Amino acid sequence: HGRFVMQQRRWERVNAELGKSYTLLPVTRTTDEWSHSSDNVWMYYGRGCSDIMWCTGRTLGGVHKLHVAAALMQEDEPSCDLECVSTFFASYLSGAAGQLGMRRADVNTVAVRRALDHKTAWYNVDAALGWYRMTSCGALLNLWIYAAARRRGYDSLQFYASPTCPPGGGRFAWHAELVDLREPGTNAVTQTRRDGPWVRNNVFCRGEACRPPPAFD
Repeated sequence: HGRFVMQQRRWERVNAELGKSYTLLPVTRTTDEWSHSSDNVWMYYGRGCSDIMWCTGRTLGGVHKLHVAAALMQEDEPSCDLECVSTFFASYLSGAAGQLGMRRADVNTVAVRRALDHKTAWYNVDAALGWYRMTSCGALLNLWIYAAARRRGYDSLQFYASPTCPPGGGRFAWHAELVDLREPGTNAVTQTRRDGPWVRNNVFCRGEACRPPPAFD
């Protein structure tokens, strides 16, 4: 049930508790094709839907993945303005245009800049999907973000309104997605079922350490 948590047609405000380091957030998970291969523990923000509380550690947040990617790049290169960021990611992502379901010519600086200029946690689902796909459908951007965030010492990332990869003719949606970067290289599902250190150190139920139920996997 967590897949579309926090989606509303006019949800433009981000909850105040999101984006804060060293705080506890209610989380939920669903199983999909990515959960058995991820090197990270990914979750959905579940205020009102979950008693499982997750500690963010040192975190970085943005409305969607390109916002977070831009922030990480500018931490590494403070002189890189939005045009510089847009040029870099347009070039970086253009090779994955097919995976994104886009034409290579459409993965360009203008499209990336349009994504970076989008500051509200709401999308016009009636418009052409366009740049939405760059923030949702490709593994290439995820890999860049995760590596850069770990290099900068972040424990987690938060995408306040992360678009789902739009299925052909299906429902376009978005959700608040949380990614824990600790325990790199450890399969998230196996880690949870073994009651490993990630669970003991970062997940709490009613204020105490807990093991999430099987449904959390």
